[in-house]
Amino acid sequence: DIVTKTPLTISEPIALTSFSPEKARPGDKITLEGTYLNLIKEVIFANKKSVGDSAFVSQSKTKIEVNVPSDAQTGLIVLSNGLAEPILVESASALEVTLPAVSAIAPTPVKAGAVLTMEGTDLDLTKEITFNGGSKVTSFVSQTAAKIELTVPADAKDGPLRLAAASLVEVTTTQAVEMKVPAISGISPNPAKNGSDITVTGADLDLVTGVTFGGGKTGAIQSSAADQLTVKVPDDAPSGAVALHTAAGKSVTSAATLTMIKPSISGISPLDIQFTKELTITGSDLDLVTKVKFSGGTEATPTSTAANEVKVDVPVGTASGPVTLVAKNGDEVTSAGSLNILPSTSATITAMPAQAKPGEMINIEGENLDEITTVIFPLNVPATMFGLKLDNLIQVIVPTDAKKGVGTLTLIT
Repeated sequence: DIVTKTPLTISEPIALTSFSPEKARPGDKITLEGTYLNLIKEVIFANKKSVGDSAFVSQSKTKIEVNVPSDAQTGLIVLSNGLAEPILVESASALEVTLPAVSAIAPTPVKAGAVLTMEGTDLDLTKEITFNGGSKVTSFVSQTAAKIELTVPADAKDGPLRLAAASLVEVTTTQAVEMKVPAISGISPNPAKNGSDITVTGADLDLVTGVTFGGGKTGAIQSSAADQLTVKVPDDAPSGAVALHTAAGKSVTSAATLTMIKPSISGISPLDIQFTKELTITGSDLDLVTKVKFSGGTEATPTSTAANEVKVDVPVGTASGPVTLVAKNGDEVTSAGSLNILPSTSATITAMPAQAKPGEMINIEGENLDEITTVIFPLNVPATMFGLKLDNLIQVIVPTDAKKGVGTLTLIT
């Protein structure tokens, strides 16, 4: 006798000759026809969605009725006999699984937070809608096969929508959604003061999430409503248009320029003054001043500021001439009157080294230094050796017994 080494398997000629309908919605029943279909244990749809024979609507040798899975995709149908090494039979053509289709979107433009209506067919198959920018909506105000109503996300952006079915297949709308932008009708007060509040009036101002001023400076929103917005003007904002920005990435810019108030000078006292003496400047909005520039290239920070007065010490090296006030935003205003710098009658140091070694000669620079008679180093050690002693320069040798470390020089006239 002749015996085969492997078992001989006899297979019936399973065949799938047709299916109908050729297009079906998820959940619809389709009919498969062929031969020996009673041997089929599994119908496999595209996207590897399988329906076992226990879930068949009906099954015979020539026909199987089965419902299309909710997450099936368009593609070939495969029949399996369910064996460890199964016989797989593919359909000659693909089953087209119905997807949502959008024919109209309204209103446009639409406001964030408002209800958007989409009309079309098979819209009840939609599980998720994605706006341009990535915002997703999975919960709808209402949903039927012909219409979907949904609330527009705050950060939705202009562009087409993507509708996703349970199969995760997405359909992109041909009509784009346009997001509404705020409208500016007025800004007050104008001119405005840095650090104060302004009120913007208009429409849809409750959409505003950011405000920029001249120089790209960002203001802080204090309150907002659909017709009115209150914003704090940044300290460092120069004059310029005001721009409003929304979460949708859209912006609108004011037609009018917002002018920033500048400090004004009404008086300077005293006009005749010496180095290091206190100068008083009077006027209005002087609390905006951060720096005072003098003739001769010197400048100083005010010792005190108020709305109607600034006090500042005149730096050594200042020349006669007008003074210039510098505001927080960089605006400058120059006095009409000029200072008359008087000769200094006291010794003043303008420069000296930050460190020195015992026995090293150092240069002390300044004004009226010829009045200096004694230079005392830390630990009360007087200098005994000098170089030049001029009006603007003293050269002194650091005593060898001067205390090492940080200390203070004392100059006696």
